[in-house]
Amino acid sequence: MELYSEKAFRVVFYGCLLMVAFCVACAIITVSLSGWGQGDIYIKEKISGTGSGTTLHEGRLGESVGFKDATVGYTYEKTVDESGTQEQNVEFMMSGGDGSYWNFQKVWTDKQIAGHNSMTVNVGQISGSYYGKSGMKISYNEANESREEFESTITIDTRDGNATISFDVIQWQGAGEPIPVYDEETGNFTHYEGGESMGKPVSISELDLVGGFLVEQVVRLKEPIVDEKGWLEFCDTLDDKLPDGYIVMPSGMIYDWQNGTQWNQSTAKVYQIDV
Repeated sequence: MELYSEKAFRVVFYGCLLMVAFCVACAIITVSLSGWGQGDIYIKEKISGTGSGTTLHEGRLGESVGFKDATVGYTYEKTVDESGTQEQNVEFMMSGGDGSYWNFQKVWTDKQIAGHNSMTVNVGQISGSYYGKSGMKISYNEANESREEFESTITIDTRDGNATISFDVIQWQGAGEPIPVYDEETGNFTHYEGGESMGKPVSISELDLVGGFLVEQVVRLKEPIVDEKGWLEFCDTLDDKLPDGYIVMPSGMIYDWQNGTQWNQSTAKVYQIDV
């Protein structure tokens, strides 16, 4: 005896397919509404106890701690939102450090903070008791051309122990920017070089200590406003003062008299044009 007809089987089969499709559509809508995939990140870690270990978190803001046969308390928290704002907070306490290289705390940034700056704090060879707290934040000021801003607050206390401590805030001058090269004999511009290196490191702040100290530091950096005109701004100013029919134009450049496109800028001269 036939339990189900072929027609009834088809109805049930296609009905199941329709239900599966409906469930998949609902899942996609739910994920979309939940904001999944928008780039938000939140991480929080806590460690307490006695023993040995290391931590490592990398990115534009990074940190690492290490301890050997010591009693520690450690808290790490990091947030990144879809606007690009990042914040990192680290608190590290240790007792029983033996002064070896296994006992350390380090926090750092990459070399492109608020323009072309970087910051590193390194505490090593910790012995006895130690306390370190670090807060770093990268944000963007929409009211000021969305320039990147950086703020760091550091507290280091080794007064009940001993450690090596270094603080470095560095500006990478010329980082990622082409450098004009001039002929040594004539002084005329010839070409650009660079544009890919990190530039020349120049210390904004440098601190090196060995012993038991309490150190507190606050650093605030803002991305500089880029001068897009540079030395050509003088030409624009002089143009306004010249009579009609004259223009200030760097020599050796190609100029489209119809739309003003410029190339190969070098030394400036005054030219008479038809008006």
